[in-house]
Amino acid sequence: DRIDLEGEPCVVSIIQDITEKEQAKEKVNRLNDDLERLVLVRTSALEAANRELAAEIARRKNLEDFSNQLSQIIWETPDIVAIWAPDGQMQFINKAGRSLFGLRDGEPVTHLDFFSLYSETVRDQMRDTIQALVVKDGIWRGETTVQLPGDRTIPTSQVFLCKKNEAGDVQFFACIARDVSDFKRVELELRQS
Repeated sequence: DRIDLEGEPCVVSIIQDITEKEQAKEKVNRLNDDLERLVLVRTSALEAANRELAAEIARRKNLEDFSNQLSQIIWETPDIVAIWAPDGQMQFINKAGRSLFGLRDGEPVTHLDFFSLYSETVRDQMRDTIQALVVKDGIWRGETTVQLPGDRTIPTSQVFLCKKNEAGDVQFFACIARDVSDFKRVELELRQS
């Protein structure tokens, strides 16, 4: 500011050292630049993660759709499909199996023992021989007879599977069985003729 000091014109000024302020300002600018770079890196990483997540969601959706299709095929196939626990407790029987054994579609099957679907003679063979082979080899193919309600039996062509975990423990068994009554009848007629 201009002032008059004892008749002499003078200028009054306040001088302040702003070195620290400028250094702080420069430091803030560097930090802002670093923060902007970090935000760009993190945003890029987040975008990449979102793309991977979207791809994983799409993959899982495809697997779910495929699983639903396979479930529908298994449910609707005219062959009997059954899954049971290592102790014999039924876990699943498809529509064809339920129809043959007189079970309703929504009726639980866990009260059934898989081996009760066979006559006593076949049941012993299933437990003592066939199941041991399935556990050992993972699969067994052959023919047996299945016991239906009313003590009626039907010949079946069957495939048994065994699913084990990484430790080698049996997780479950599965069976696909086809009624071969018509084939056996035609075979018998051909032999007789």
